[in-house]
Amino acid sequence: MNFWQKIFLPILLLFLLLFNGSIYWLSSVVYKQDMRAQEERAATEQYAICVAMARDLSLLDRNDTLNGASLVNLMRFYEKYYAKQAITLRLYENDALLYSEDALTPRIPSGSGSLSMLTEDGGKTLVCVCGPIPDFEDYRLLYIRDISGVEQTWTRLQLLFFLVSVGVSMLLAGLLLLVVNRVTRPIAKLAAAADAVGRGDYSVYVPAKGKDEVAQLTARFNQMTDEVQEHVEQLRDEAARKQRFLDNFTHELRTPLTNIYGYSELMTRVPVSEDDRLRYLHYIMRESKRLNRMSDELFSMTVRRADEPETADVDCAGLIEAAVQTLQAKAGAKGVALLPEASVCHVRGSWSLLESLIVNFTWNAIRACGTGGTVRISFRAEDGAAVLRVADDGRGMSAEELAHIAEPFYRVDKARSRSEGGCRLGLALCSRIVRIHGAQLHFDSAPGQGTTVTVRFRAGHPPKKIPEILQLHDMLTCGV
Repeated sequence: MNFWQKIFLPILLLFLLLFNGSIYWLSSVVYKQDMRAQEERAATEQYAICVAMARDLSLLDRNDTLNGASLVNLMRFYEKYYAKQAITLRLYENDALLYSEDALTPRIPSGSGSLSMLTEDGGKTLVCVCGPIPDFEDYRLLYIRDISGVEQTWTRLQLLFFLVSVGVSMLLAGLLLLVVNRVTRPIAKLAAAADAVGRGDYSVYVPAKGKDEVAQLTARFNQMTDEVQEHVEQLRDEAARKQRFLDNFTHELRTPLTNIYGYSELMTRVPVSEDDRLRYLHYIMRESKRLNRMSDELFSMTVRRADEPETADVDCAGLIEAAVQTLQAKAGAKGVALLPEASVCHVRGSWSLLESLIVNFTWNAIRACGTGGTVRISFRAEDGAAVLRVADDGRGMSAEELAHIAEPFYRVDKARSRSEGGCRLGLALCSRIVRIHGAQLHFDSAPGQGTTVTVRFRAGHPPKKIPEILQLHDMLTCGV
C-alpha cells in the first residue's frame, strides 16, 4: 500500500462513519420526536372527542333516550365528521364492541388512556388511543388515526439522506484525494530523487516549497545530495591525483634504475678501460644518490604526517639568515643574487620545519632563475600576522602548472629538474609544513614574469598535528 493510500483510506473511512452515523442519529432523533408528537396529538384529540361525547351522552341520558340506536347514530355523526382527518372511532361498553364501521382489526389497548402503535396487513401505520368517556366509565372510545403518510414522508427523507450522504461522500473523497496527492507529491518526488541518487545521479534536485516538515526534509535532502556530489567529485579528483602521482613516481624510478642497470650490465659484459669504469661507477653512484634522496624525502613525508613538532617563538630574521647561509654558495655558483629582507617579527612554530620551508622555496626560486637572476626573501608583519614571501624573476609558470605545483613528483620543466638532481618532493613537503602551522600558501606566477610564493601565518595560531591522511602515505601503505 502506498503512503498516500495509507492517509487517504483511513481519513475517508473515518469521515464516512462520522458523517453517516451523524445523519442516522439525527434522523432517528427527529423521527422519534415526530412520532411522539403524533402520539401526543392522538391523545389530545381522543380526549377532546371523549369530552364532547360525554356532553352528548349526558343530554341523551336526561331525555331518557340513551340506548343502542342513539349511540350508533351519535357515533356515525362523529365518524363522518372526523373521517376527513383519517380518524376512525370505535365505542366499547365493558370491552364489548358497540360500534365499528371499519375493516381494521386492531388490538384493543388495555388500561385507561393507554396508547398503542400498530401496522395493519395492508401496510398502514396506525396510532391508537383508547380511554373512558368522562362520567360514563362503562363506555370506552377507541381513537384510530392513519399516519402512513408520515411514515412514507420519512421513508422518502431517509432515501434523500442516503443519496445526499453518497453524494457528499463522493465529493469529499475527490477533494480528499486531491489534498492527499498534493501533500504527498513532494514525498513521491523525494522517493524518485532517492532512486536517482541510488543509481549514481547526484545532481538531482527537488524543489522545496513552504516551511512545513516536508519542505524542511526536501531542503535537507538537497543539501545532502550537494554534499555527496561534492565528496564524489573530491574523490574523483583524489583518484586522478593518485593516478598522476603513480605515473610520475613510476617514471621517476624508471630513469635512475635504467641507468644503474645499463651501466652495470655494460661493465659486466664489455671490457672497459679504467677511466670508463670510473666514469660508469660515477654515473651509478649519482643515480643511487638520486634514489636515496627520493627515498629520504618519501620517508620524511611519511614520518612527518603524524608528528607534532616542537614549537617556540621563532625570530623571522634569524630564519631568513640561516636559509641564505645554507644556499649562498649554490646561488653564487648559478650567478643568482639572494636579497634577504626581514622586519622585526616573530612567528610561533618549529624552527627546523620553517627553515626547511624557506630553503625549499628559495632553492626552487634559484633553479628557476638564469644567470644574473634575483631572489628576494622577505618576512614582515602585516595586519598583526607574519607574512613570508619568496619572489624570483625567473621563467615563471602557467596557470595549469600552478594547479599541480604542490603534487609529489610533478615537474614544470622535467628535463631541467632531472639535470639538477631534483625529485620534486620539496613543494609537497612545504605544503604540509604550511598546513601544520595553520598558515595559508599562495603562488603568483606567469610565464616569463617570475614566481612569488606567499605564506601568511595567522596570528596566535599554534602548529598542530594534521589529522588527514597524506595522499602519498595512503598509496605507499596500500602497496604502491
